[in-house]
Parts: sequence; C-alpha cells; structure tokens
Amino acid sequence: MQYGTAGFTAAIAVTKLLRQPATIDHHTPLLVTGATGGVGSFALSFLAKLGFDQITATTRDLTQSAYLTQLGAAHVLATDQLTVQPTKLLAHQTYTGVIDTLGGPVLEHLLPLMHQDGVVAACGNAAGIQLNTSVLPFILRGVTLYGIDSVYYPRKDRKEIWQLLATNFKPVNWPTTETVAFNQLATLFNEATPQTTSRTVIQY
Repeated sequence: MQYGTAGFTAAIAVTKLLRQPATIDHHTPLLVTGATGGVGSFALSFLAKLGFDQITATTRDLTQSAYLTQLGAAHVLATDQLTVQPTKLLAHQTYTGVIDTLGGPVLEHLLPLMHQDGVVAACGNAAGIQLNTSVLPFILRGVTLYGIDSVYYPRKDRKEIWQLLATNFKPVNWPTTETVAFNQLATLFNEATPQTTSRTVIQY
C-alpha cells in the first residue's frame, strides 16, 4: 500500500522512458518535476534503482533538497527556475527524458529543452491544464510526448507493472512513509501542512 496510485502511475511513466533505449542510457540527463509529490518521489526512486545517475529533480521548496538527493537526484532545482525565461520555440538541448507531474507552463517550457528523440511522460497538472506550445520539438527533434493514464490502464498490462514494482523498480531508498490508525485521520488532517512529503498508509 505504500505504492498506491502514485507508485503505479510513476511506474507506467518510467516504462515509457525505457522504450527509447537508443537515446536513454544510465548517464543521459533526466528530469523529474514536482519530485516531492507522490508520483514524482516514486519516479525518482525507481530511476535511481535502475542505475540512472544524472537525474535532476524540481521542487517548490529547496529545503527538501537533501530528501531528493537521498532518493536519487544528482541535481535539485527550484521549479520556478524552469519558467523564469520566456518560452522559446526551441532551446538548448538539456534533457533526454522527463517525467512531468506539473503540466501547464512548466511542460510548455520543457518541450523546447528536449534532446533529439527525447521522451516526455506527462502525468499531472499541478501547475495547470493549459499547454501552449509549437510543433517544432516534435517535427524537428522527434520528441515523443506520452500521456500517462493509470485509471484505464489495460488489465493485461497491469500485472507487468506490479511485477516491476515488486522486482526491478523496488526502491533502495523509499519515499518517506508513515502508518496511522483510521481513528487518527481527523488529527492527521488537522496537522497536515502543504509541505508534507511523506506517504501515509491508513491501518483500519
């Protein structure tokens, strides 16, 4: 139950990146946005378990940098750093693979930064649902944009994902998890803050 929907979604996103073996190896630059969130933290830990060593993670709160480094990030950026410059149609090729949990203007700024034949797995909209972009990253650099939908993921493929979660993807360093009793939920909700990064398993 530590994985939950977030871990399952992150695993699907990682499999999309792994489908591009010609351009993605263990030393290519990857990016995980919103990495302190559920999907982001699991994606980061899965990629680290697989041996990727050039992962950049973004967060709104740089005080969480040590936590993200523990999960496997080689570099940590403030999310605002991705959107501080005006959007270009094409920019310096920076990332080969991206797992984006934010969407909106963050994804808009990321697409022009993708390497030739790069892959973006979009699985969230915490920064917004609108996407203003151009076709140039797709037709001049061959970028692939995957949408990740865990709700209607085919039954025939779910077994494969859960098998990966039990084996190849199983983290060395897990995202922080706490277990609370069902009758403690009211107290937990009252004490929770927007900066909370831990996963919570409810024990009934």
